Amino acid sequence: MKILKAILAAAIVTSLGAQELTESIAPPKRVMEVQTSAGVMLPLGEIASILTPGYGANLRLAIDIPDFSAFRGDFAISGLTGVSYYGTGVEEFEASVLLIPLLAGLQMRYPITAQLSAGAELGYGITYGQMNKTYNEEFYPGITEEQKTETVQVADPTFSAVLSAIYQNQKDPWHVYGEFQFFHQSETVQGMFFNILLGVGYRI
Repeated sequence: MKILKAILAAAIVTSLGAQELTESIAPPKRVMEVQTSAGVMLPLGEIASILTPGYGANLRLAIDIPDFSAFRGDFAISGLTGVSYYGTGVEEFEASVLLIPLLAGLQMRYPITAQLSAGAELGYGITYGQMNKTYNEEFYPGITEEQKTETVQVADPTFSAVLSAIYQNQKDPWHVYGEFQFFHQSETVQGMFFNILLGVGYRI
């Protein structure tokens, strides 16, 4: 009987210790979070033969989903917009390209230590784009001034995947993060983009 009581007491102590450990490295609870980031945007594949590396910024709003009882991290519904700018690297024409994504997604954050968390996000939506072209007369002899310039506008379905690392003091609503973002646009602009960004977020 004494052995049984000792085993039960040890189990309770172990359970309480595990709970304290889990709570000590759980990320700060959030209801809503605003995140903004900026960095370099790298075209991949065939589109990289036309577009040069660009730069841009994102703005994201994340709204918390109620806790999963068996999961130590947290989930959030996210909405993302931003802007990115590219030049071109072809001789036939010069162009400036502007892309503006509007995406909805699911964000996950999982604590590694009391200050460091790993994050992931999947998103889907539309990217609006505009290309302003100026054709090179050497490649288009006889082109008129009206034909020399052209503006092309598109709206393409877009898939996004993000991996991130977040550093945050539990008592501080601010955090900093770095993320790798993969964009894939289909239809008009068929290509992938790999974005490297640094950002800050504020927990509400």
